[in-house]
Amino acid sequence: MSNGSNASWTEIERLHVLRGYSILDTPPEPVFDEIVALAADVCETPIALVSLVDELRQWFKAEFGLGKRETPRAVAVCAHAMMHPDIFVVPDLTLDERFADNPLVTGDENLRFYAGVQLVGRDGVPLGTLSVLDRRPRPEGLSHRQGRMLRGLARQVMSELELRRANAEQRLELRRFQLLFEQAPLFLALCNGPSFEFEYANRAFLDLIGGDDVVGVAAADALGAFLDDDLVAHFRQVRDSATAFRGKNVPLRREAQPEGSGCRYVDMIIEPILGAGGRVAGLMCAGSDVTEEHEAKDQAARLRARIEHGRQLSAMSLMATTLAHELNQPLAAAGNYLSAIRYLLPSLAGEKLSKITDAAALADEQIARAGQIVRSARNLVANGLVKRETVRMSDLVERVRTLLETSGECPGLSVRADLSPPHLGVAGDRIQIEQVLLNLIRNAYQATRSSEGCEVVVHALGTEDDCIEVCVRDFGPGISAEAFATLFTAMSPSTSGGLGAGLSICATIVRAHGGRIWANNEPDGGASFHFTLAERDDLSDAA
Repeated sequence: MSNGSNASWTEIERLHVLRGYSILDTPPEPVFDEIVALAADVCETPIALVSLVDELRQWFKAEFGLGKRETPRAVAVCAHAMMHPDIFVVPDLTLDERFADNPLVTGDENLRFYAGVQLVGRDGVPLGTLSVLDRRPRPEGLSHRQGRMLRGLARQVMSELELRRANAEQRLELRRFQLLFEQAPLFLALCNGPSFEFEYANRAFLDLIGGDDVVGVAAADALGAFLDDDLVAHFRQVRDSATAFRGKNVPLRREAQPEGSGCRYVDMIIEPILGAGGRVAGLMCAGSDVTEEHEAKDQAARLRARIEHGRQLSAMSLMATTLAHELNQPLAAAGNYLSAIRYLLPSLAGEKLSKITDAAALADEQIARAGQIVRSARNLVANGLVKRETVRMSDLVERVRTLLETSGECPGLSVRADLSPPHLGVAGDRIQIEQVLLNLIRNAYQATRSSEGCEVVVHALGTEDDCIEVCVRDFGPGISAEAFATLFTAMSPSTSGGLGAGLSICATIVRAHGGRIWANNEPDGGASFHFTLAERDDLSDAA
């Protein structure tokens, strides 16, 4: 349908604009009812209408005195009036050939007088009219005051329509943003007020905190399940400082969960929303859950560590094979020399004979032990084999103490055993476990020999999961932060200036026994090295 003028819009465009207001077929509203009542009163007419001209009808958002909600567009005087930029006045409809045979004029409505003002929407597109009607002719039309008032009331109608349109568009835009944020992988939450009640939280945020809808809930209540050094503390920091918090790989865990269990990691920003006077009126929290990325990095680091450990094992295997090959001959030769000494000893006599005999026996024992260590190491690195035998922990500690005293390498060392229960036993390779204790106690001595006293304490206790935990504790300066990173890495420098293979060998032996090894700095000074063994026995019956 043409608009019948030189206007820049088409009828299709006009109808599109009209329907964009979402006002057609809505219930009556007091504000529009009051406007038509006021228009009828000011213009002294029995009828007043807010008419919106649709494709086939004129629909009345508000009507006073007519008793209808719509009429066909074909008989609508308003369809003509809305095309006029000023007040459209027909003093007597029966005398106007355009309306003389209109059913609203000739029928029961008996309309005679009409005056209407355009309701103009965006871009100058007419939507309908605010009109007043009478059942008697009015040759004088409207007074200047009445015309001015009718124009003002028409502007008021459009203000209300524009307000509703703007509100509808705002609701639609808000809904679009809500859908966007709801479906986004990023989490987002807004809170305001003195207690920072949540105004909005998307699904990703609710999944992160493990809660249901938190709108209207104070942040302290909604986030109370988190530890103070996590999310709640960051909220407080931003609130108190009015400065944004930005964090990467921020750990979040619930109080009911042990450390490392169910922990999530997030990259996040908490931004203050400033109100009057620059005070913090609210907070915006946004970010992403990077737990999978964090775990992938951890897994990659563990894989690199395993690869490095394998490389070290390969090097150790080569070293053990070389040592076994190269040491077998001198150890055998040393054994032959000791046999010769024992053969010649009967020709000697006196106290010297006894001392030489004892020394030869000790030398023979150490040569045998060296051979056992080499064979055990070769089996471990080549085949991962652990010889299983049951031995008391007290015997192992005493054996290591004797070895250190005999070698004379740790003068002034005092090794104290604290075993619970006293007859605690372990199933494993005796030589290898001795080697672990020997390396740890020797390292402890190296750390404490420049301090007052050289006491090293060996604790051992049975655990609930049928394992044994051993702790070697010293009272030296502790372990530096730099040393922790490579503590159990083979060939890292040691305090004694050697290759530092001892702790790596300890780790390899412990892991081959199904256990784990770690170190701590003690709060009251010194360091402690812990390792577990997967099997234990109580040898009290054999005591």
